[in-house]
Amino acid sequence: MSRSTRNLLLFALLLGAVYSYFFSDWFKTKSIRIFAQNRSLPGAAAEGATTAPVTFAFEEPLSLTRLQVVKVDPQTKVKTASAVWRLESKTNSAPVRGFVYGSHIQGMSAPKECPNAEPLLPNTPYVLVVDAGKVHSEVQFTPVAPEPDVQ
Repeated sequence: MSRSTRNLLLFALLLGAVYSYFFSDWFKTKSIRIFAQNRSLPGAAAEGATTAPVTFAFEEPLSLTRLQVVKVDPQTKVKTASAVWRLESKTNSAPVRGFVYGSHIQGMSAPKECPNAEPLLPNTPYVLVVDAGKVHSEVQFTPVAPEPDVQ
């Protein structure tokens, strides 16, 4: 192989490496985008619920390994120590694209110290913490009071 051929080949490899680093997702850290939404439709809240249903959605289906909702102190904006809802995956959970607060997610279970989701308080900030393998993400949300049924 001649010197000019080798230099051209090295230049092409270098150009390919630069292109794949700057214009592909191969070397970027993975992230989870979470969308929280209050479903404050008349009649959407369960009987006796203090807040309208809160739904969470992801851009793509994820196999979650840990999920918890933590109350945030409104004055200091610091998360409290205890979770109001927690689910953990022992093995593999089914990939989900979204869920409703307090619902069951296939392949995940609640620990004994926090077996059920506590009712959310209206106009109180919370943080949803999600882990899917090594990827971690959080989103803050504030539930609203349910709208009364219109007769």
